[in-house]
Amino acid sequence: MISKTVEQKIASGDVIPYRRVSTPDQAEDGYRHQLQVIKSIYPSFSIRHSTDYDYKEVMSGLANMGKRSASKIGTAIGKLKRHPQSIILVSDADRISRRQDVFEVIQKQGLGHRIFVASSGLSLDEVVALGHHKKIEQQTQEYKEACRLGQQRYRDNGGIIGSPDIKHHSKSGAQKKSEQAKERKVCICKIISRLTYANRGQKPSHGEICDVLRDSEIRTGQGYFFTAPKLQQLKKGMASEWDYAMDSWHRPRRRISGIIEEWQREIRRKNKVCRIHRLISHCQIELNRKRQRQLSTKRLLAFLSNNAFWHVVVGRSSIPLRSPIWSTTSEWAKGNSRDGCRGPPIIRSG
Repeated sequence: MISKTVEQKIASGDVIPYRRVSTPDQAEDGYRHQLQVIKSIYPSFSIRHSTDYDYKEVMSGLANMGKRSASKIGTAIGKLKRHPQSIILVSDADRISRRQDVFEVIQKQGLGHRIFVASSGLSLDEVVALGHHKKIEQQTQEYKEACRLGQQRYRDNGGIIGSPDIKHHSKSGAQKKSEQAKERKVCICKIISRLTYANRGQKPSHGEICDVLRDSEIRTGQGYFFTAPKLQQLKKGMASEWDYAMDSWHRPRRRISGIIEEWQREIRRKNKVCRIHRLISHCQIELNRKRQRQLSTKRLLAFLSNNAFWHVVVGRSSIPLRSPIWSTTSEWAKGNSRDGCRGPPIIRSG
């Protein structure tokens, strides 16, 4: 059954194709088969000319709505909300999901009339109204139970299911999960740092971080989108990395401030040393001057004590040291004057 709505959207280029397989081994053939189913019903459909988006993913059809909202079908539904003229086209209804609750949640969002199944020409609303989504889940559960019973009979008959190298595969799988967890933490820290820079040092909230993680298609190890509780739980295991990322704005500025303070301390220290050196130099100069004065006094005293012609200056005249005045003065001092009484000394002429 061909839908005229789908044909019109193909002509206008407003079709978003969605293809899903359950395991990586089915990817190559499964994607090609689903595209062939769509082209067999709508020959004018072409990914290159009909749409700018092509969503393909490996996801189990039994995944719950939490995982499906974090998958490519969730991204395609988000694009429908932003582009009212677009539709989603799938090859079969079971490519959307194999759980009836997923169909019902999408219908409650009011987008069921914009998701079409190429094989039947029905929209998701019509699939839910006819109850086909319940048949899909019932057939899936019956097939799953049949596989379980077949494996049990095979084991009862002595068969061995599984690889003899299961220990090696389990170990390599655990290492791979550990590496993926480390890469996921690194991506989260980068996003936190980017948000901190954008907020100029203000720490982003858990809601802002979750929104960016959703837009970047970064999910938990179980395939869910990050929520505030899950982000808080992740924070407990990476507290140091979390704080380091939150401090990405202030850390370089503290480092620059520390360098400036260190320079200022060094300048103050050098200025203090220079002042001490100048003080020491001034003291040395003063000591040298004092020493020179002391030496000058000693030289003068030595000169005076050793010089035989010491002149005593009286007005403008000078009297030799061995002048007769000193002998007469000595006699006068002893009271040996000519008349026997004290008085000025008599200077004898030559």
